[in-house]
Amino acid sequence: MGDGIVLDPCDVQFDIIWRAQDGDHVVSTVTHHFDPQPTGFDAVKFETDLKGSAINPTIASDQLVLRFSTQTVVNGASIVYIPNSDGAHANGRIPSITYPR
Repeated sequence: MGDGIVLDPCDVQFDIIWRAQDGDHVVSTVTHHFDPQPTGFDAVKFETDLKGSAINPTIASDQLVLRFSTQTVVNGASIVYIPNSDGAHANGRIPSITYPR
């Protein structure tokens, strides 16, 4: 779901949102605590299974959004979790969602 580079201990909330014409609808959410790697600048792995509301997007402009929200645990820094867009280059995976069949 959300490998990332972690600069300081933090809690990250992952929301899967169905963005429709009538607004945002939270499909599922999870919060996970991260600690930085002891050395280097590698991604910290995170994967989980979630249950969520069924959606039936009927309009082509509907979107499915993976939103990250962080809360620092220690020093109040503004940037503590960076979603891993470097994939394997940072020894992790690019954040993604795998849907059930």
